[in-house]
Amino acid sequence: MKRRQKCINYPPGPWTLPFIGSVFHVSNDNPYTSFEKLRGKYGNTFSLQFGWTDVVVLNGYETIKDGLVKKSEDTSDRPNIPVFQKYLCAFGQGIVLAKYGQWWRDHRRFALSTLKN
Repeated sequence: MKRRQKCINYPPGPWTLPFIGSVFHVSNDNPYTSFEKLRGKYGNTFSLQFGWTDVVVLNGYETIKDGLVKKSEDTSDRPNIPVFQKYLCAFGQGIVLAKYGQWWRDHRRFALSTLKN
């Protein structure tokens, strides 16, 4: 099986296995702890692979601001990853992992105005 090549600017991340990716690096019980360990090893921006889906994880206020505000064109939509919807979003929706659209824009506007005040 041929390994997929990552582009030069793609963030570093843990090793992956064919078909399942880097699923063994993220705990089902507490994914936040797993992300903290990976952040310690790879920095505030790192990549994971779930199946054939590549995911870029952003940690820290400045990194998230840079990725979601300054480079919003590159990050304006999110992939549909069921495990994230189940474990990281209370009711299957969340501002960070929501699909880009009117619902997302309305909730983003509300969150930003609330955080500013």
